[in-house]
Amino acid sequence: MLILKEQEKVLLEELKDWLPKTIFDAHVHCRPSNRPSQNLFNPAAKSPGETFSYFSWTEHQKIIAMLFPGFICKFIVFSFVFFPKEAENNIYVQKFAKKNDNVEPVFAATKKGKGNILSEIRKNISAGFKGIKIKIRKERKWKNGSTEILDHYPMEVFKLLDNLRSFAIIHLPENIYYNSDELIFLAKKYHSMAFIISHMGNNYLYQFGFDAAMNKLAFAPNIFFDTSMVTDEKVMASAISILGHRRILYGSDAPYSYLRGEFNYGKDKKILFDPEICFPWVDKERYQSYHEKIKNFTLVHINNMMAIKNALKNIRRNNSQIKADIFCQNLFSAKII
Repeated sequence: MLILKEQEKVLLEELKDWLPKTIFDAHVHCRPSNRPSQNLFNPAAKSPGETFSYFSWTEHQKIIAMLFPGFICKFIVFSFVFFPKEAENNIYVQKFAKKNDNVEPVFAATKKGKGNILSEIRKNISAGFKGIKIKIRKERKWKNGSTEILDHYPMEVFKLLDNLRSFAIIHLPENIYYNSDELIFLAKKYHSMAFIISHMGNNYLYQFGFDAAMNKLAFAPNIFFDTSMVTDEKVMASAISILGHRRILYGSDAPYSYLRGEFNYGKDKKILFDPEICFPWVDKERYQSYHEKIKNFTLVHINNMMAIKNALKNIRRNNSQIKADIFCQNLFSAKII
């Protein structure tokens, strides 16, 4: 159950007056629930994923109805990746999508491109899935010190998606600065498909190399970025200014975006999420260092939208058409759905 704070109610009123009346969220997770949905958070969670690992579509509907009453909300939905029973999770998404006109299902391809992944992708896109979602775990065993997309998913996967004129939503293993050259190579080779890069290329806060990567990617028009979990208006403003607003897709990363907290730089400039609740994965010493700020924490879902709003205002692109494009129309004009 989610109870809004007073400052969240104020921000939501501000957003309701600013947002377009139709919102298409390009980044939503869910899977069948095996527990009563009495609490939004799982207090026994030992990792961020476990917090919401059984978050159902019904729970999403309840929260969105509370946050944005009167809005037309649509969603690109996929299961949580790297959780057991992936086939069951994909079937769950497919079934409720068939019953809901406001849901577009995406196949969570979590098998690291091995075995029968090609036939699985072909079969599932034929069965109504609109594209695939892949998340690549960061590994440090490669010769150049970074993880690459093609280390996990072979070229044949992207060739198939290109032939199908489909898309891949990709959670990169690294920051966009490290994976930009590989992405440009894939996007130019497979120019009939779309590449949607989650979390603005893992830039939850503005980082070194972001502008340089955006400038390189400006020449690959089939690469798009979703805004999921990004709360830094400087990231939004930079990407929109360099790429143009038509390559930015609103995404929330719900249900993770229902957490309250903020992103901060930790040691060695590593980006850390400081949550309101001291979950087991949070270092207690670090938690104490920001404990006094907790009463001012708001939902990431709200902060994400406010970052887009403030970015557009700061770069003087705060008009109705640009808002409508980012929050809905870009998914159609890019032929992603």
